[in-house]
Amino acid sequence: MQPVPLHLRNATSALQKEWGYGRNYKYPHSFPKAWVEQDYLPPELSDRSFYQPKEQGEEPRLNAWLKGQKRSAHPRVEPPTSRSRKK
Repeated sequence: MQPVPLHLRNATSALQKEWGYGRNYKYPHSFPKAWVEQDYLPPELSDRSFYQPKEQGEEPRLNAWLKGQKRSAHPRVEPPTSRSRKK
């Protein structure tokens, strides 16, 4: 198991603050579109894929959206839902 990166750890005591817990954390909701470039995984896991969409149900649309997010300069917008689908 990999440790949680220091900037994501909650500093609940002065000692934890001294250790660097929470230092340099960027609160996404304080930025435009509630998104900020920031690492959320330990370096050992940063290039690992945790989800592979299948070709059934809503997943092809989700896959297309995910690919678009990777190409976008501002990648965080609302994901597609079945309600947002045009009829």
